[in-house]
Amino acid sequence: MGRQRNKVSPTLNALVPFVHSFPDFPQGLRFISAVASFRTTEGEVDTKENEVVAPDFTNRNPRNLELLALARKERGWETTWPKREYWHRLRLERTQHYVEAYVEHCSGNVVVSASTREWAIKRHLYSPKGVAACENIGRVVAQRCLEAGINFVTFKAVIPWEYRCDSIQRFQKAVTDGGVVVGFDMEFTGLHSVFPQGKQPSLFDSPAEWYLKARRSVQKFTVNQLGLSIFSNEKSNKYVARCYNFFLFPTTFGVMDSEFSFQASSIQFLTHYGFDYNKFLKDGIPYMNQVQEKKLQQGLLAGNWKVRSTLDKDKVKKVIDDVTCWVPSAREGDSMVLHNISGFQLFEIQLILRQAIPDVWTEPFGDQKVMVKKVSPRHRWCLENSSYDCCRKELILLSARGFTNLFQTLVEAKKPVVGHNMLMDLLHLHDKFYKPLPESYEEFKRNIHSLFPVLIDTKNVTKSIWKEFQFPRASNLLEIYEILCSDLNPTNPTCPVIAHASDCSKYADKKSPHEAAYDAFLCGSVLLKLAHLLLGSDTLENGPSFSQYLSALTKYLNQVNLIRAGVSKINFSGTDVPSQRPPLLIASVRGWPGVDEEQIYQILKALCKFDVRRLTENQFLLLSNKFKDVRVVLRDYKAHPNLRISLYHHWRHSPQVNCLLQICGIVASWSLLAFVFGGSQCVTFTAECMFCSCQQRGQDPHQSTKDELFWVEVPKLCLEKQ
Repeated sequence: MGRQRNKVSPTLNALVPFVHSFPDFPQGLRFISAVASFRTTEGEVDTKENEVVAPDFTNRNPRNLELLALARKERGWETTWPKREYWHRLRLERTQHYVEAYVEHCSGNVVVSASTREWAIKRHLYSPKGVAACENIGRVVAQRCLEAGINFVTFKAVIPWEYRCDSIQRFQKAVTDGGVVVGFDMEFTGLHSVFPQGKQPSLFDSPAEWYLKARRSVQKFTVNQLGLSIFSNEKSNKYVARCYNFFLFPTTFGVMDSEFSFQASSIQFLTHYGFDYNKFLKDGIPYMNQVQEKKLQQGLLAGNWKVRSTLDKDKVKKVIDDVTCWVPSAREGDSMVLHNISGFQLFEIQLILRQAIPDVWTEPFGDQKVMVKKVSPRHRWCLENSSYDCCRKELILLSARGFTNLFQTLVEAKKPVVGHNMLMDLLHLHDKFYKPLPESYEEFKRNIHSLFPVLIDTKNVTKSIWKEFQFPRASNLLEIYEILCSDLNPTNPTCPVIAHASDCSKYADKKSPHEAAYDAFLCGSVLLKLAHLLLGSDTLENGPSFSQYLSALTKYLNQVNLIRAGVSKINFSGTDVPSQRPPLLIASVRGWPGVDEEQIYQILKALCKFDVRRLTENQFLLLSNKFKDVRVVLRDYKAHPNLRISLYHHWRHSPQVNCLLQICGIVASWSLLAFVFGGSQCVTFTAECMFCSCQQRGQDPHQSTKDELFWVEVPKLCLEKQ
């Protein structure tokens, strides 16, 4: 088995890939009991098999086929209580310290089990509870099933969003295959909220000031789509990409009900590129952060939860009316089926019926159906304490966490995470899936570095090397990708081959800009090409390993691009380094009373873009992130009659320095005057008067803060004493 330190596998469905792909059996473990000699399509009765036994006989009783292990047990067993539509069921459980797998017979007995508590398994594992442990338990239980004569087991998730979202199953399998690079991208309902006048993010902001402004926007908007692209190095100099789009929508269950805003420009932008808002609103996968999860957990334990949606309330009212009318005439053991129950209604309706009617029991019954059965109090007590209850609080919580489960898997993987201009993405990841954004900028940096130890921002890398290789200007990620794939890239012929997986080939021949998964694919591809470019002559003939690529990118790791702030990038693994920016300018206004920052900005806007901040009544500071703009404005406004712009010099233009120089001038003038009229004795007497002045005002002469008044009063006292 060996240690599995670096292999990543899903925490919930890790067993399934190994059950289906056991190496000694070409078709994997068949699903039903042990001795089947014919293989049929799941859920179908293949009458051709009867011809082998008796050509003139057709067995139309599905029950016999089930007993002969020739068909799934689901047929003819719908009235069994509790429902057991399987011969052998595979169940995976994770505790705080261990991973355990069980194979249960339809009688309820456990016939095969495996656990990381067992020393024979535990001694081969780095950790008995991690994702690698799930993978190895899958291998062990598969082998034990075959040894027990069981070659068919049923594994069915009970979480609604899992079996309706294929991409989640495929994603977890992709992580099992061992992703080397995980690229991601996100789309939001808005980017920046409307800031009050003078409070917009600007080049004058420190990183901490910028963070506080961005935090306000992140709390106001939500994530509507998240894209992931997982790159695995399957062969030398070849990477296979698997891309996934996840439509997300905040959890609305029990006490959970989120508020968020839409920004018209963002909706217009995404609609232009074909974003499906209906899918976002109707089929979005739920998610929550740790604070929301704790709140929901407390509500479930206390039993004080509410049905939030008006649509759900109408549905619940109708269901209660139907069941209430049915119960009086029903006998013990009778059942009825409720139809069209989807999403969290599956939990809400069952919890309400169980709470309102003491002599019924509920259970999911196929797709979007719930069975209601009349039972005795003793029978209900047994069912409530059974491990088969699908409304256990831990299952409800797991379902409500939704995409947060996969976020946690991504965090546990500790793989390099790649993005393009990814700072806003990181802010939303922290706020929506981890914890609400803290007020402290430094705490935010520490949290992100703890979640994702290796971050690579392709925007930061391209900004640093683009001019060095004399590439043409590129304004977006797709243009960068196309340039690096062209002959303009000197290392393009030897770059690694990047192919799409056969089951994720949507983007093989189609460009989909601003679709989250496609942008994530571009991020990962650009990263590999940039790393290959940086290796240059060090590139090996057989293709560099990914560790060599990471070594070439060492100076860019955890450096994330920052737009419109006092520094150009944030260092998540250390102190932010001051950036080289164009020099600060000062605009002096003449003959224009009442001018403000917005008016100065509008005047310069036609020529170039500057951030403006008032210095004095008639002076304004100007800051740009482009040297070209500085040269242009200095040339055009050097001799302007009303608005003269020049380079800012601290010792010349600072109000504090000017005030200090004026005070020093006054002191020097009075000292000279006292010396001329009073001789050298007055100089000594002046010092004595300084102490007298402070003592008269009740001040400590060594701690006086009113420097200007203090020094002006001294000569006056000197002259009076003379």
